[in-house]
Amino acid sequence: MRLHVEKRRSLGRALLRISAILSFASLGIFVQTGPPLNIVRAGIAKPLEPALYVLSIGINKYPLAPGGFSIKYAVADAEGVASAFDSPNVRRTFSTVEITTLRDDQATLSGIRLAFEHLIVKCRPEDVVVIYFGGQGRPAAVDKSGPLARNDAEYNFDVFDTVIGQNIYSAQNALTARELSLLLLSVPAQRQIVILDSAYSSLAFDALNKALNSDSIFTLRATGRKFALIGTSGISQETAELGHGILTATLLEGMGGAADTRHKGYITEADLEGFMMARLGDLAAHSGFEEQLMSYSDLRGLCLSDSSTQFPCDTEYGYDPGFGSRNNMRGLTPEEPPAVEQHASRGTDYALILASDKYDHWPRLNNPILDAQTLEEELTENFGYAKENIILRENPTEDDIFTVLTELKKRTYGPNDRLLIYVAGHGHITDSGLGFLITRETQLPAEDPYLKSGLALSSFRDAVDQLPVPHILVVLDTCYSGIFKDRKSVPAYSSQNLDTVPSLDTLVTEKMKSVSRLYISSGGLRQAYDGEPGMHSPFARTFLKTLRQYGGQEHVIDIGKLDGAVEGLCPHPFYGTFGTQQEGGDFIFIPKPDARPVADQGLDTKVPGPHCS
Repeated sequence: MRLHVEKRRSLGRALLRISAILSFASLGIFVQTGPPLNIVRAGIAKPLEPALYVLSIGINKYPLAPGGFSIKYAVADAEGVASAFDSPNVRRTFSTVEITTLRDDQATLSGIRLAFEHLIVKCRPEDVVVIYFGGQGRPAAVDKSGPLARNDAEYNFDVFDTVIGQNIYSAQNALTARELSLLLLSVPAQRQIVILDSAYSSLAFDALNKALNSDSIFTLRATGRKFALIGTSGISQETAELGHGILTATLLEGMGGAADTRHKGYITEADLEGFMMARLGDLAAHSGFEEQLMSYSDLRGLCLSDSSTQFPCDTEYGYDPGFGSRNNMRGLTPEEPPAVEQHASRGTDYALILASDKYDHWPRLNNPILDAQTLEEELTENFGYAKENIILRENPTEDDIFTVLTELKKRTYGPNDRLLIYVAGHGHITDSGLGFLITRETQLPAEDPYLKSGLALSSFRDAVDQLPVPHILVVLDTCYSGIFKDRKSVPAYSSQNLDTVPSLDTLVTEKMKSVSRLYISSGGLRQAYDGEPGMHSPFARTFLKTLRQYGGQEHVIDIGKLDGAVEGLCPHPFYGTFGTQQEGGDFIFIPKPDARPVADQGLDTKVPGPHCS
């Protein structure tokens, strides 16, 4: 049913539901420092049945602005978002769907606070919340003199009863990014999606992102919250042709089914975000504007809409059922997330190797399968990988790849277990900037210009991120594989910087204490070289030779050593993190004590590398 909030509920109910509450008298709200107590009968495993709560806010009219300023389509946007999440496919995904829509005079500051109070009362930690704001907004300067201070900027979301002055920075009774962050953190639901279609949306995005992490008591780690934030880099335009804001139009189109580009029968947050990113640029260019999607997400694998009976759709993604029991004490300093227990177990190594040199339509390659077979031999002979834990697929189809990923997803892994995914073959980038892995059946761009027959790197990345393996390294030896990235960073910790050589168990414990999602790509945003027949590709040669050094005196190879080895190659490789990477997360190879290189003519022969221009 669709809920329209009209009456203030007693805060006493919220106090009964919330385990730790902090009062902000100046804001007139209560903020939760931990999720409510969740009592479960011992010994009974109950399947997760999350509910979806949507708060959709749209404001056209601003009667307290100079001249009674108004915009045209914010209310239509909010109603469209409410309808999009009220679809049968969304309702079959969640146990309950409850939608609150605030339009114009319903969206006063007190009305919005009241709607959040309702969420505080109703939501459970396992539920999912979507917050949409469509309307006017403005940056707020730290002083009255003018330009924003980069490190102290605030943002005002103008509500129906906001008093707006003549100066762009002047607004009273607005919903600030700081207050919005406290409201979001007070909602018990661990997983929250926030979509901002307001003027100066990029500043709103930045201010809210900063506010959510600005207080040591209310950091996302302390509260167990995971967010997806979506906005635009532009002013956020609306057009009569669309009857909506451009950002919202892409959201509605995506949730209507267009985001399911691979026809899986379901839509994840990553599917929606990826579609919106591509579609927003097209719509903005068509309308004569410059807008790009801005996003930050810890919820890329979360299922939003499901019509499939064939493929799994994950509504548990991002939910931590143990968080409440670890953090239900008021006044204690929050702990670091124990996603991976710290102990000296060295874990089990797994590998998925995908190599293609024969295609139905694309030119044949020289070395991918040779590279893959050499890597498999090196891992089993010198790094202790059990043969049953290595999956090698030669010339796979897209279905082959997703079948094996599904198999890996069903396995149980230990806290220090590691998965290496190595991909060698053709890659491609479309005119719109989307990257693809070329599988055996992929057609040539002349026949399939949008490469619908290829495997989108974004889809592959998201499927890998959802695997329940604590530590994953993806190595891509394909053209244009740098498109795989979603943010560029490297682990802060590197054993090469240590003054003394620690024990192997100490290294393993330090490097495996945080979840890792790391990648290295050979091609960057350019074509990668295949190499002469039988001599390995230049990237594979360097990667394999780095493994054959067996970690030097530390007897461990980490991401820092791998990156340092391939950094000088041409084209320049990309490396970084993706998905659910945690700060400090690393990936390691542990060689056997008696590791010795196996004979390989391609590695033993000196081959000049390509020249970078």
